[in-house]
Amino acid sequence: MTKILVIPKGHFGDMLLVAPVFEALKKSSASNHITVLAPPQTADLARRDPFVDQVLVFDRRKEYLGFAGLRRFAALLREQGFDRVYTFHRSPRTSLMVALAKIPERVGYAGSLLSRLLTRSVTKTPRCHEVIRNLELVYRDLTSDMQEEVDSLKRGGPALPSDLFSLRVPSVSEADLSTVVREYLENDKPFVVLSPGSAWETKRWYPAGFREVAQNLVKRGYRVLLVGAPSDTAVCAEVCSGLELSADTVTNVCGSTSLLELIALVGKAKAVVCN
Repeated sequence: MTKILVIPKGHFGDMLLVAPVFEALKKSSASNHITVLAPPQTADLARRDPFVDQVLVFDRRKEYLGFAGLRRFAALLREQGFDRVYTFHRSPRTSLMVALAKIPERVGYAGSLLSRLLTRSVTKTPRCHEVIRNLELVYRDLTSDMQEEVDSLKRGGPALPSDLFSLRVPSVSEADLSTVVREYLENDKPFVVLSPGSAWETKRWYPAGFREVAQNLVKRGYRVLLVGAPSDTAVCAEVCSGLELSADTVTNVCGSTSLLELIALVGKAKAVVCN
């Protein structure tokens, strides 16, 4: 058995875009044991991936804060006895952590700070889809047919689908849904999801723009559902300012849905408008 640690970047989108890596490594060798290092907010997403064997939660802002926390967590990783680590983080903190953990093979991107602590550095191909660039990091350890597929995807452009790698979201059952979400989905009137928030304010479209979109959708016979993280509460409230809020027009569930509920809502929506 080869014990492999994968360290994706920390956001939900990053975890989804690295999912083909889990699949590629598992299909390349059934003896590969895949452990994912994840922050608390994406750990459940990793746990539900069928190609992931184990998830380690690393909360660098609380339990493992600062350099002392980093050393304590590196000691825990060392006890796990990993053979190889792939780090998609370019941060010096991550490079230092895997070096302190004494993992024999440490694979990461060239040009990152403290990349000299890695045992193998991989150069990113510019202007490629992030999924392809993620697969490049593990390329040398894939089977020849998977390597050929990655090469084909790089030649063909960013949007070609692949029979060997897939993006996956967890399946959602009715038991995963609150009464509010379940009742919203049971309504036959079509709806559109608006997500006006963003982790970066500079990436946000104007609330007034989202409000105008909502008004026009309601006029065209759609329900409108506003979603977001708790940190997006203010911007969602601003979008809703002056709008009629009801189950048949505009509904604001920002900050009150789980990840699984959000997956269910987006899956049934006619469209999503987001940053």
